[in-house]
Amino acid sequence: MAGWYYNGIRIFATDLEGTDTQVISKHNPLGGGTVIHVFGYADPVLTLNCVVVGDEDMSSLKALSKTGDYYTLSSWEGHSIVQGNYLLSDVKYTRRPIYRQTLREDLPSTSPVYTVSLALERIL
Repeated sequence: MAGWYYNGIRIFATDLEGTDTQVISKHNPLGGGTVIHVFGYADPVLTLNCVVVGDEDMSSLKALSKTGDYYTLSSWEGHSIVQGNYLLSDVKYTRRPIYRQTLREDLPSTSPVYTVSLALERIL
């Protein structure tokens, strides 16, 4: 699993999916044919599926979805294509029945483990 930080919160990436879109309007005039207008680009959206260990980090992630601010996503691996500033628009999480976690040696082995899906909108 790849190690990442979002606003200093340690997450372990398991899956990464991105979406880049542009705003296109298609008009069909009465005279026939299709007229296409490009109105610009939407901010890229990144879906980062990850593992989070501990209630403190999980609570911190949930709180970031209510601030209206953007935060820095960084990777231990140096993936410059996805590193940057992102607004956290959605957090989905599930607590897993794991009784001995070994991902975070700085936390007790009995710390709860969550699988999390973060929807991050890139701020350009």
